[in-house]
Amino acid sequence: MKLTYGLKKIKISLFIAIVILLLSSCDMINSPVKEFFTGAEKGLELSENGKADNSTADTTDNNTTDNTDNTDNTTDNDDGGNVTPVTPEINPGPVIPDDTEFDTIDTEVSFVMYVSAEGDDANDGSKEKPLQTIDKALSTLKANFQADTAKNAGYVLLLSDFEIASEIKLEDYNFGELSPNIVELTIAGYGGIRTLDAKSKCRIMKVGFTNGELKFKNLKFKDGNSSDVGGAGLYISSSGINSVKDCYIDNCIFTENMSTLSGSAIALNTDYSVRILNCEFQGNTCSDGASVLDITRTYAGSSFVISNTSIKDNTTIASYSPSTPVYDYGYVINTDGLAALSVIGNVVIKDNSISQVSSDAGADYSKLSAVRRLISIGGINDISSNFVYLDDGTELTRNLVVDTSAGEKIIVGGDCTGSYIGIKDSGNITAEAVFTTYYSVRTPVAPG
Repeated sequence: MKLTYGLKKIKISLFIAIVILLLSSCDMINSPVKEFFTGAEKGLELSENGKADNSTADTTDNNTTDNTDNTDNTTDNDDGGNVTPVTPEINPGPVIPDDTEFDTIDTEVSFVMYVSAEGDDANDGSKEKPLQTIDKALSTLKANFQADTAKNAGYVLLLSDFEIASEIKLEDYNFGELSPNIVELTIAGYGGIRTLDAKSKCRIMKVGFTNGELKFKNLKFKDGNSSDVGGAGLYISSSGINSVKDCYIDNCIFTENMSTLSGSAIALNTDYSVRILNCEFQGNTCSDGASVLDITRTYAGSSFVISNTSIKDNTTIASYSPSTPVYDYGYVINTDGLAALSVIGNVVIKDNSISQVSSDAGADYSKLSAVRRLISIGGINDISSNFVYLDDGTELTRNLVVDTSAGEKIIVGGDCTGSYIGIKDSGNITAEAVFTTYYSVRTPVAPG
């Protein structure tokens, strides 16, 4: 009896201690900054549905302003100064593919074509007897779909690296005419990341006249070259189907692509909603445009999302300097006014640059930055240490510029604790500065 009573006292004491500990923890958790960031990552949903509460304050500044009060943001100094960021502990980019990743494809609803540089186009396209060219695999897929309308997905799986002598054009096969039968088309490396190397001869791949979901996975787009608006690595054009579809670019590498116009790695002039995840962009070069990604939306409702991706050491080289040049684009990622770009976590955009920018007194590079028109952010990201080099030797930091005079805004779509994002207002703040989050209202100063 005494033992039972003693155990009850111990249990009661432990219960009281736990309650006290929880109450004290709640006080700490409910601090303003912590509460601002509480909740799940919203990312794409936030940019689409716009369900946001507004926070306003009387914030007026007669000078160009960096929002650095109580933040960890990079300061963009026109005199070339730079604040070195504390890099978040994030490790984005591709991973080694699972050898068995595509071994469970449902062949009842899918066609599968294997391709190897050591194969033969007279083969049947099986893993044991692969085809030799990607073009043969795509044409065979098209013929198979026309012969068997019960199947609605197709795979082209690469067993080796390939040199690309001429551009691969999915539009030539017009998979869109198979609607509504085909709903998914996947081109992927099997058993590893497989390289498509154009050797500077041509653009690597163009997508058009398709219908349904697209997937590019475990691929390296290398050394593509282009002098038109479609970029050099991958160009996804409008399908003309007039409905929003999904495109996934997953676990891919874009490197050493060169374009004289915007979007050296990827150009998107499309009605697809595009998700870029687990990718790496490095060493791409462009003249007078975006060295990595150029986005134009062609159909209402499409959106663009980047996650778990590294974008580093890409370069734009301004090839001409008119007498009164005006720079109004992102030299790493550029979007038009309709494209809803969201960065939703584990993204690094740094050490990119544009050079040979005119230092002429009439030059307006106040809106020139690495990223143009980023709509929403969530998760831990690092957008910093991106530079503009003027022709007089001046060095500027230009990471992300928000044109408040044009009504541009950035929405925090999730917990961004630990992010490092250099933000600069391109003009004077003459009205209330508004920072918005999906579920909470706080001060107009962006948290760290």
